[in-house]
Amino acid sequence: MRVLVVEDETLVSDALTVVMKRQGWAVDVAGTVEEARWLAGEVEYDALVVDIHLPGGNGIDFCQELREEGNSTPLLILTAQGDVNSRVRGLDSGADDYLPKPFSSAELCARLRALWRRPRTMLKPTIEVGDLLLHPASRSVTRQGIGIQLAAREFEFLHLLARSAGATVTRHEIFDTLWDFAAEPDANTLDVLVRSVRVKLDRPFETPMLLTVRGVGYLLDNRPADSGARAAGSGAAGGDAAGSGEAGSGEAETRAAGSGDVPAQGRLGDGDIGDAEVGTARAG
Repeated sequence: MRVLVVEDETLVSDALTVVMKRQGWAVDVAGTVEEARWLAGEVEYDALVVDIHLPGGNGIDFCQELREEGNSTPLLILTAQGDVNSRVRGLDSGADDYLPKPFSSAELCARLRALWRRPRTMLKPTIEVGDLLLHPASRSVTRQGIGIQLAAREFEFLHLLARSAGATVTRHEIFDTLWDFAAEPDANTLDVLVRSVRVKLDRPFETPMLLTVRGVGYLLDNRPADSGARAAGSGAAGGDAAGSGEAGSGEAETRAAGSGDVPAQGRLGDGDIGDAEVGTARAG
């Protein structure tokens, strides 16, 4: 998930960034309404967290502007404790949820996960792809009933592919979703991530799920494991062991049984910071 935090209090925005990055989310921060407008226009965010009182405007007006422009990104506003009028105005202006300061980091993350499930594609609490099950709320993954332990960014990568199971997710889309502007990932960074997920997701099982669309990106195979068109067992799962494979070229060559590369246009059918409170720097 990639989140835009619109907050001018550095202590608050820093705390929010730490909380969200521990979830494996990418976070950009805007300190003014002008900055927020530019970022929201340049990046397709999965969620926005917006304080009401901001330099150069306020969060409620910013929210209304976004909705009038047709931007439906899930938006949570931060308000002062007991400021009922601001909450009502914010929700009426198009905000999807609110959180009064100070607030629990665990609650913030839970609310953002709920917002991410809700709009546009109505994501389910549990995502099932073939014999793979993902539980975004608990950040747990099982395949064939066997638990798979993933690091935070590995889970976010797999979650991104699972939401578009059977369709190709481009490398560009992956970079945009998993890394923010402050990060400086190169092509090898993604290759290492993909290789690590393959070792955990595919290697222990007979059939690979994580496939490479050469020169484009990756997809999660959503066809039944016994399908004749499923990739051969040694394909994607072994792709990471090919010496210079992914790391050298940015694309591991995962081949489907008897059919060559997956076609480029093909379509296949935490922790938070303990119990610490965030947002005491300023009440709104």
